[in-house]
Amino acid sequence: SSGINAEYGELKLVMTNLRLQKRLAADVLNCGVNKVWIDPQEGEEVSKAKTRESLRSLVKDGFILKKQNTMHTHFRATRRSIEKKQGRHTGHGNERLYESRG
Repeated sequence: SSGINAEYGELKLVMTNLRLQKRLAADVLNCGVNKVWIDPQEGEEVSKAKTRESLRSLVKDGFILKKQNTMHTHFRATRRSIEKKQGRHTGHGNERLYESRG
């Protein structure tokens, strides 16, 4: 149960359930649970933390981080407008926009 497989002499990583820690860390970091990153190497250390105060110290130590926001670009819309100027996307299948206008 120490994570070592005696038969093969290999180190076996055992994932612990960190649902509580992730939820509390999200509250501490003021973000959603999907934005919380927990260091996979420090899973055992994080699993011992049961209070918000202990999680704040883990955040300070860098074991728990808040992920960056993903970028939201206008690239696809710009590319599509260029294609429209070239005459693409103008067939019968794209006429739904004007159906209600009569």
